[in-house]
Amino acid sequence: MSLKNLLRTSLLALTLGLGLAGCQADGPQVSQKPSLPTPNRPSETGLNINNWDGVLVLSEGNMSDGEGVLAFIDKASGAITSDVVRQVNGKSLGNVAQDLCISKDKLYIVCQNGDKRGDLKHISIFDKSFKLLDTFTPDVIAANSKVSPTHLTVAHDLLYFVTNDGKLYSLPLNATGADRERATLITQVAKPLYARLFTVHEQGVEVVYVAGAQALYRIGKGGQVASLAYPEGYTSLGIAPCYDVANKSQAIWMIQAESKNKKTRLVKVQNLEEKGSYDLGEQLGLKGVWAGSCTLAAAPTTEGAMIFLRTGSAIYSFSEQSKELKNIYSTTEILYGYIGASARSKVIYLSQLPAYNRYKEAKVMEMAWDGTAQKSYPIKSEGQPDGLYTPFCALIYPISSSLY
Repeated sequence: MSLKNLLRTSLLALTLGLGLAGCQADGPQVSQKPSLPTPNRPSETGLNINNWDGVLVLSEGNMSDGEGVLAFIDKASGAITSDVVRQVNGKSLGNVAQDLCISKDKLYIVCQNGDKRGDLKHISIFDKSFKLLDTFTPDVIAANSKVSPTHLTVAHDLLYFVTNDGKLYSLPLNATGADRERATLITQVAKPLYARLFTVHEQGVEVVYVAGAQALYRIGKGGQVASLAYPEGYTSLGIAPCYDVANKSQAIWMIQAESKNKKTRLVKVQNLEEKGSYDLGEQLGLKGVWAGSCTLAAAPTTEGAMIFLRTGSAIYSFSEQSKELKNIYSTTEILYGYIGASARSKVIYLSQLPAYNRYKEAKVMEMAWDGTAQKSYPIKSEGQPDGLYTPFCALIYPISSSLY
């Protein structure tokens, strides 16, 4: 199966092997301490997509003057391999590293501003040992300086990406030369707010889901597009795919909010149909309704999905089985960005920024599903003075996290 986004507006924490994300890689269960990568040369110690057991963290970098950074946290030892791309290739990611996807032993990363700052262009492809295979700018991006790619996924032998003006494009994966840069327009996403892309498998059929502010879009092989509108007044704050054990298929979970009264609802979607809707009212205590004010992660269990919701200062869990919403963690610091959940390890990952000094002490938090057993990991950039780094928008993927 193929798998599928710190200081911008969110932190993208990516834990690999999610049995739910669009591009997917299921790693083996590690029963003993593995051969660990060193912080300096991960390529020389065998760190690759097939033996990962930990967390990938993709940090955007400062909005206009920082390079994106990809880091790896080893689950067994807690060791951090910082700035993996630079260490393996001697080059840095571009500015505003926004999203990544893993498919068939290849890693795909999109940078919103490309090589305006940093070495690599808007879309970069790496092999399973993080060695750079290709980096390029799609023609529609090169032709308009005001348009930039924000998220991506891989399906149907195509690379799909969405732009900041809400257009969804595809690129042929097997093309070479100038052909690899020729993008085909698939659809326009109505009022996009950081539209997320995910590849899921519905009864063995590979489809792409795109979340806009007012509708969820489903793209099948061949480019067929269908959409599901949200209730009037509601907008999408975040989506996450999750394997549905009962149906042996994947589902999409969404958190939607009604901006006037800040009410929220949690929605389960399969085959572009609502299969469950849970009214959370004002329990999340959102101070504002905007993209990034609340993000979510989902993890499969035999009793149904476990959903984790991040607001600016708290983490909530929601059980599909009990229909119970719990506040499992609260803080006076700032919680930002995406959140990752591991079904195998039963832990979640998120980014946290100190309210008093967010520029120097941003970190990735790890905690058990009940909010206990917390650990923290600082994320650094080799290219920043003193190794300090501001991860304002980080994407977290747990690795080897799928039960199925």
